[in-house]
Amino acid sequence: MNILKAFYTEHMAQLTGSPSTAGGPHGYRGISSPVFTRCAIFAAGEYYEEIPYLDKTSYVIAADGGLDYALAAGATPHALIGDNDSLADPAAAGSLAEDTDIITLPSQKDDTDLSAAVKYAWDKGLHQFDIYGALGRQIDHTISSMTILALIAQSGGIAFLHGDHTIVTAICDARMEFPHGYVAPRRMVSIFAYSDVCTDVSVTGLKYGLDHATVKSINDFGSRNEFVGDTKSSIEVSSGTLLITYPSEAPYPTVVTQRDPAKSLGAMSTAVSSHLAH
Repeated sequence: MNILKAFYTEHMAQLTGSPSTAGGPHGYRGISSPVFTRCAIFAAGEYYEEIPYLDKTSYVIAADGGLDYALAAGATPHALIGDNDSLADPAAAGSLAEDTDIITLPSQKDDTDLSAAVKYAWDKGLHQFDIYGALGRQIDHTISSMTILALIAQSGGIAFLHGDHTIVTAICDARMEFPHGYVAPRRMVSIFAYSDVCTDVSVTGLKYGLDHATVKSINDFGSRNEFVGDTKSSIEVSSGTLLITYPSEAPYPTVVTQRDPAKSLGAMSTAVSSHLAH
């Protein structure tokens, strides 16, 4: 059994102490802390009002143009990965610390910059991700981000895409539990089958419940559910992968998955794609 935990920022602060301002008001360079338990990735998509929260347990990766947003948030990345096609200021890379890992990739590769960043972090033993800037702007990148969520879940990890007051995640053969906490009225939580068929799907503590139901990818009846007051809730799937969206103000959940972390998500694409036709 693999237990993955994510906490609200105040819960994390209680566990680890207040975040350092060494990397800015929301960043922690982490040089003095050799132990990282989660990875924060800044991608080059849309950013919203939510301020990324980082602490000394966060390993920070800028995926190409995500460097601009990471630096704007006061975060100093431990790694910069990408093909340099979306950086607003390519010279910004020169401001990074000397020990920053910089991995330059070809533009005509098989991985997206975000996918490469996830693979890089996974190889460092990090299986929990907070990903910013991976939604909006370009629909193909948004869909690609969903496939990355599923890959991480199916590999025994957990990732959260932070969007416009909304978080998107995925679970596979797992149970996600939300502690009681405040959620604004009429804020929706939805589930969708990423797998063709998800079996033994149960939902408790929400306005609409399910009891060992079968959910198919062509069904959308799991959408537009709601949290109920200050009530604990859970979403569970025995077999299959679910995509889940919920309000960003909801308490971060605990995830218990039956899958052990995979050793690798595959090799990072560092060469020009062999599928290039012209």
